[in-house]
Amino acid sequence: GSESCRLHSSIEILFPGSKADSNKENFKFSNGPTKGLQVLGHVDMHGKQFHPTWTRLSATADAGQDIIFLQESVNWEVGQQVLITTTIFFDCPDHLVDYCKPCYGGNCQPIRHENEVRQIVALQIMADGISALRLDRPLDHQHYASGEYQAEVALLSRNLRMRGVQSNDNYGGHSIVAGALSQGRFSGVQAENMGQLNVLA
Repeated sequence: GSESCRLHSSIEILFPGSKADSNKENFKFSNGPTKGLQVLGHVDMHGKQFHPTWTRLSATADAGQDIIFLQESVNWEVGQQVLITTTIFFDCPDHLVDYCKPCYGGNCQPIRHENEVRQIVALQIMADGISALRLDRPLDHQHYASGEYQAEVALLSRNLRMRGVQSNDNYGGHSIVAGALSQGRFSGVQAENMGQLNVLA
């Protein structure tokens, strides 16, 4: 695809392999490929444009609700995944649980984030431009939206995907464009299980 002629079909590029069977440590382009996309020259990957890629709730979504309302008109599609961000007053990443123990009203239990990922099963654009999304299952938590603040909702899915096959060794896929005259242009591309721990391409 190109910026003026984008790919609208669903395409997934898989990068198999693990660190144990990779030659990344002794990598040279003449050695053959490792787990990823390596380019000496030019590469263009352009998937369908979805807009906006994120927006905000137009009304509070309560726990148990499976329909959410967005502030903007979106061209998202049934089957795509969305992220509804946490709006809890205080949350704590899992790796800081022992550090984050607020004691509001004597409650010293760690409070985890309430981000939620759901799949779109139906979408309708209302007359006032608000988008209504029906989700594949009800929300577990309330996501606040009022005058001073509204939860963000982000589109996670793209129709063009690069995915490293999970090998459980922190060795995902890479995309490498090398050479002084080389050029890589990517847009509308979803990357999943990409990146390699302590490996700089």
